[in-house]
Amino acid sequence: MQLARVDRPGPQLDEVRSLFVEYWSSFGFTPCFQGFDAELARGLLHIILSHHGTLENGSPVVPCTREATLVHMIDNLGGRLGSFDRLEKALPAGASWSSYDRALGSGAYFGSATTITAEDRRGHAEAA
Repeated sequence: MQLARVDRPGPQLDEVRSLFVEYWSSFGFTPCFQGFDAELARGLLHIILSHHGTLENGSPVVPCTREATLVHMIDNLGGRLGSFDRLEKALPAGASWSSYDRALGSGAYFGSATTITAEDRRGHAEAA
């Protein structure tokens, strides 16, 4: 696996890397991931450091590998779906649209009052 280089990494990249090493060391782990080869360790570190996706969202680096991009997108999707759950729970009875949500960049549509609710979905999952 070859990591692509970023022209302009976040300004605190070295500091963030040293904080990860310090954190791992506190649990008895080493930066080489206990026998992983160095390239795999660098790839995993890149995934961890870049999972927020953009410098503006707090990543010291942007995802530069397929694996890092996949982890970032799954993390982002989980957050967005969580926003729908949060908005649906707060939706007034009979309402189809939520108010504007900053995380989604819009309101969310939940259909008519006869639509299956989050509670219905949870009950169905528990019964299965």
